[in-house]
Amino acid sequence: MAKEMTRQEIDDFLYKQRIGLLSLTNGNDAYAVPMGYSYDGTHIYIAMIYKGRKIEYLKKNKNISFVVYWTNEDIHVGNIHWKSVICDGIMEHLKEHKGIEKAVRTAEKHLSLTEGTWDRLITKAIEDPDNSMFWKINIQHISGRFMG
Repeated sequence: MAKEMTRQEIDDFLYKQRIGLLSLTNGNDAYAVPMGYSYDGTHIYIAMIYKGRKIEYLKKNKNISFVVYWTNEDIHVGNIHWKSVICDGIMEHLKEHKGIEKAVRTAEKHLSLTEGTWDRLITKAIEDPDNSMFWKINIQHISGRFMG
């Protein structure tokens, strides 16, 4: 039987994982794509180039769902263990220096990189902020469940 995760369990899980599934809609069609992410305890940050299908959907609807999940490798023998967290929120394109720097520093920390490793990405984004590759999910609702 699946059980609800506490907020602390959700946070711990999101800090440990690195890939989630970004789900979008343009009002008619749904689209989901796996994305690397970082988490600061309040927001999820994603880096993606400002072109393509994801951007076209986001121009029409900034409401998103982001799912992070894990399952054990021996699930096929009946030893079922899994965890999943679902974050519903609003995607925000980061164009200001402060927001871009926060996204980069969060990613560096999440990936255990030395602060400053990705300073060139901040500089590049500030040079052309309308095409910044940095996004923030403003989480409106978060929930998590697990089994095993």
